[in-house]
Amino acid sequence: MKALILLIILLVAGAAALYLYKPGMIDRLLGTSMQTERVYKWTDDKGVVHITDQPPAEGIPYETQDYLPATNVIPALKKED
Repeated sequence: MKALILLIILLVAGAAALYLYKPGMIDRLLGTSMQTERVYKWTDDKGVVHITDQPPAEGIPYETQDYLPATNVIPALKKED
């Protein structure tokens, strides 16, 4: 019985420490975070496609795509015609 109580205390303390030092980490672990991330896609002068978390230099056309990082999958970007 004492071991069970100690285990519960350690789990609660660990969750509290995780919450205080890494806000949002519990949501990511549980998959409940609804915060989206944005990626930028553009093609340079040489025809190389770039996908990054920062937009390209001013004047370069680009597309954006928002995704949920907890899904671990980025939805397909729209194909340009």
